[in-house]
Amino acid sequence: MFSKIFTNIRKNHIAYLIIIFGLLGTMSAFYLLYDRIEIYKNTNYVPGCTVNLWLDCGRVMQSKWSNLFGFPNTFIGLMTYPMATLVGIFILGNKKNNRMIMLGCMIASGLGVIANLLLLYISAYLIQSLCPWCLLAGVCTTNIFYALFNYNVLENHLRFKPETQAKLTTMIKNGYSIVPLALFYTVVAGLVALGFYLPRLGIYIDFADPVFWLR
Repeated sequence: MFSKIFTNIRKNHIAYLIIIFGLLGTMSAFYLLYDRIEIYKNTNYVPGCTVNLWLDCGRVMQSKWSNLFGFPNTFIGLMTYPMATLVGIFILGNKKNNRMIMLGCMIASGLGVIANLLLLYISAYLIQSLCPWCLLAGVCTTNIFYALFNYNVLENHLRFKPETQAKLTTMIKNGYSIVPLALFYTVVAGLVALGFYLPRLGIYIDFADPVFWLR
């Protein structure tokens, strides 16, 4: 009985996290849209999130990579983060959720993580400036994906072998699943820092322009 109650609490926590990060992602997308509109109206407009040479939203927004698919990248966030929030609410309101729907949500958010890593690479290695609101959006996407992964593990949607399922479930219930996520952020932060440090050594990694492959 206790284990069932504890599991339900964990699932609710996961749903709340998805809702929180969905709302934060929506907020960042709206803020970025506002700044994009202001830049279109006035090319000399300086976004409030522009801090210095390395944290410069305006420089990122005015780069050719800010419209990877022919429209501002922030439009994608405006469509997907509210949907993520609804997924969190859906989890709270349903004790059992459709396996294929939840796996689809996890896969979609996983693609979002890949897209955000691509944009982070562009910012750190090609533009040499970061956008704080874009960083927040990336954190939100990553956390939503990881929360959905944890939820699908608890629901046994991923159909792991019984031994693997038991170990992963125990790890999530005891809070140890935060360790792989922390390691992921540590590695990403290190690679971003490397992107800013390499030019000081005269090393420029600018040969991989994603726009070329998206034409």
